[in-house]
Amino acid sequence: MANKRIKRVIIAGAGFSAPAKLPIQSRIIDRMAEVPEMDFLTGKMPEESMTFLDAFITVGLFLLDNYAKKDYTEYRVKYQKLVDKDLAYRTFFGAQEIDFKSLWSEETSKTLNSIFSDEAAHSKHVSNYYSEVYSIRENIRKAIQDEKINVNLEDVFTAFDKSIIVREHLHGYTYAQMDKIRYSIMRLFIYYFSKSVLEHDFAHKDYQAFFGYLKKHRTIEPPTIITTNWDTLIESYCNKYSVDYSYGFLQPYTSDSIKHTAKNYDLLLLKIHGSANWLRCLNCGSISIFEKNHAATSLFEDNRTEKCPVCGHEKTAHGASMQPELITPTMMKSLSNQLYTNLWSSAAQELRDATHIIFVGYSLPIADFEFRYMLQKNVTSSAKIDVILTPNSNPDLVANNLKDLLPSKRYLDAFPKNKVSFYYEGFGPYFSLSK
Repeated sequence: MANKRIKRVIIAGAGFSAPAKLPIQSRIIDRMAEVPEMDFLTGKMPEESMTFLDAFITVGLFLLDNYAKKDYTEYRVKYQKLVDKDLAYRTFFGAQEIDFKSLWSEETSKTLNSIFSDEAAHSKHVSNYYSEVYSIRENIRKAIQDEKINVNLEDVFTAFDKSIIVREHLHGYTYAQMDKIRYSIMRLFIYYFSKSVLEHDFAHKDYQAFFGYLKKHRTIEPPTIITTNWDTLIESYCNKYSVDYSYGFLQPYTSDSIKHTAKNYDLLLLKIHGSANWLRCLNCGSISIFEKNHAATSLFEDNRTEKCPVCGHEKTAHGASMQPELITPTMMKSLSNQLYTNLWSSAAQELRDATHIIFVGYSLPIADFEFRYMLQKNVTSSAKIDVILTPNSNPDLVANNLKDLLPSKRYLDAFPKNKVSFYYEGFGPYFSLSK
């Protein structure tokens, strides 16, 4: 008698990245409030690029304007003055006989005249600008920490999306200002996710067990991972354990992504909310895949021009050239572009074919109604379902009046005809013991 075909699909949620201490999307503000670690050898604070500092300050000022109890207008005014002075410096340094009084106030004109007529002042401007901006960044970080700002970014992005749809300004912010804040937040996502992956030691027993399981099963029928996570932790472990993966693109979006349309792979990795290493060109629309966290490098290195590797379009003073390809945490998700149409179609097909579905660190939140709909529409009643969660989600450990709020209730309601088994010791023990 022939062995019964087994098709495994693993669905990885935010809890999958938790053992690696990667920040979840809604908790990026916590990372912003963290005290920067001092280099114990030099006794200095870490040097951060001006591009990063601008994104940090842009987001920080928005949070303080809208969610702080105190008034922090002074930080916005101070930063704008610094930016204006630096722009004037970079634009006009070396020019002769500039009539500063016709362009700026008398006080600013005196400052500019001193800069442009004195080499010592020139050197002072170059050396002090960074420290002044960093000082504002630190003041904003401390204010976010002191104010205990804990807003869910899903609410922020939903408000942005709604205001754009109904063509209204939000809290006095114009479309252009909201656009800058939105993309600054997305760039901070890229920065913190990439930083966390780079700092990970790749020796955690849970991930060793997980990738041991993948390698054991890859020769039978390649498993599929469907994930809503943006981070590149899975890709990094695949590279470490020599697991060939494919993003399952139905067409090569750029020359870099051709291998991700290949049919021969050990693992199909469908990132249905985008990825921290995918950048879309705002000029030609192509998507570039950056290996080994180079996406963060391309966005945040001051000495590197932000440039599309396909069409060559470069960042200008009026805006960025590359946009992180992410579906932001919002109640109004847009899945209409061709990339996500293809990815979600592939994910739906994998779910229809699955005989065994393993949920790892995914609580089946109500807010993910598009994904919940896809699951309920495509998972067959004969599919075996294993749900791996942490002890905090174990209904045996909570009061009766709280049990209906736990993930187990949502799973049983979503899949009433399936055999659903729950495991509350994390995914390491599960994959260590699985055959």
